[in-house]
Parts: sequence; C-alpha cells; structure tokens
Amino acid sequence: DGKAAARGGASKWITGPEARAEGRRLRGACDAVLVGVGTVLADDPRLTARGAGPEPLRVVLDSELRTPRKAKVLNGDAETLIFTASRKTVPGAELVRVPRSTGGLSLSKVLDHLAKRGIGTLLLEGGSTVHASFLEAGLVDEARVFLSPKLLSGSRDPNRSPFVEAPRLKQTGQDFLFYGPVRCSPGSFKK
Repeated sequence: DGKAAARGGASKWITGPEARAEGRRLRGACDAVLVGVGTVLADDPRLTARGAGPEPLRVVLDSELRTPRKAKVLNGDAETLIFTASRKTVPGAELVRVPRSTGGLSLSKVLDHLAKRGIGTLLLEGGSTVHASFLEAGLVDEARVFLSPKLLSGSRDPNRSPFVEAPRLKQTGQDFLFYGPVRCSPGSFKK
C-alpha cells in the first residue's frame, strides 16, 4: 500500500525472508551500501552481506554526526565511512568532511570521494530522504523495489498487518498491478 513502515514507525519485518536474503546478496555484490542517519537511528542496521558475498563498505550520510556510538553500523563486521559536515568525532568509523548542499550534504562530493576510493557500485539502501535526494539529483542508474503483500495503513505491527494472500502481479502498460484476496491477522488494528 505504498508504506515503508507501520503507524508509529515499526518496519521490521515488512518483506519476507526470501526478499531479505536477496537484499543481502545485493549488498554482497556491491562495493558499498549507503544509508542516511535517519535509517541508522530508526532501524540500527548492520548493513552487512552476512555471508552472501564480500562485505561492502558501509556508508552513512550524517551531516550533524548523530550516529550513536553503539550503532550496529559501527561494529567491527565491516569498514564504515561516515560523511558529515560536523567537527564532532565518533569511534569505529572513518569520517569524511564534505560541504553542505541544499537539503543535506553535497552528493557530488560524496560520490567523488567514493569514486576515488575505487567504489564502482553503490547500493542506496536508505529511507525516503536518501532515495529522493539521489533521484532528484539524477544520480540513480537502476532501481530494485521489493513490494510486500502487507497492507500497513492503520497497522501498528508489520507482522500483524492484513496482507494480500497469493498475490499476483500484472503488467498494465508500464505499471504493475499487484492484486489478490486480503487476509487480516487477528488484532491487526488494535490500538
């Protein structure tokens, strides 16, 4: 239903285990994976391939350096690079200072720095702000979108959301019609 989180912000787990495994394979096939600090604060992701390929460089856009010192992205599982405009420091990551731009950090400076490090494939796994910023700047080469059959509108828990059973996908022009019968989980709309 176009939602990336349930009412109240819960977002674990919207997609199923197969989609999550494919996401880890995508990470393992890329040189780096990038999120914004909003994703770090909301989801505390590891951003690792977890055995589905080599570990990518983990990249965080964090203009004010709000990444918590205990964030999973700072663990020793893989190298982490944080782009920031702040003069603060955070242990466990390499910090790269870049200038601000309209709406955040200079994406061209971020990409220039990554290219100089030999990063050829970058997976944007962030939230709507990161995605919108890169799309508006014309910096996206390919999109892969997982659509879950869950209907999050009004639900507080993605795992108890109503969902489309036996979903089907039909191409209509350039769009896809995702359809099937809906099944409600017990208590999915309890307050």
